[in-house]
Amino acid sequence: MKETNLYEPVKDLLLAQGFEVKAEIKDIDILASKADVLCAVELKTKVSLKLIYQAIDRQKIVDQVYVAIPKSSIKQRSSTYKDFVYLLKRLEIGLIVVHQNEAEVLLEASVYNMEKARVRYKKRKQQTLKEFRLRKYNKNIGG
Repeated sequence: MKETNLYEPVKDLLLAQGFEVKAEIKDIDILASKADVLCAVELKTKVSLKLIYQAIDRQKIVDQVYVAIPKSSIKQRSSTYKDFVYLLKRLEIGLIVVHQNEAEVLLEASVYNMEKARVRYKKRKQQTLKEFRLRKYNKNIGG
């Protein structure tokens, strides 16, 4: 699947949400506007660091940023997918997947609540601190 094949389904999704949609504005793949909200979508055929860099760059000038990729380029049950979604959440970037000419939002571009995350992992933090305090020798070399 080419990046250009992602455009129509993502455009249709945004139009259905009431956005005005245009392609290739400056270096943004899709730019959408609704009321006071400006939304950018970066289209890629696979997950890469370049995709993340582009999305972060778009956050400088728009209110919401999404990345759109083919559903076939991710394995939703893998730990890599979970890590990718967690990274997007932390960066406040949304995720759209395209499958058979249909686009679906899997992750909304929303503010990440670090305090809520810390509360969720409080037990894990306590276990880590306990092991750190109980360790008498430091023979490990890291890595």
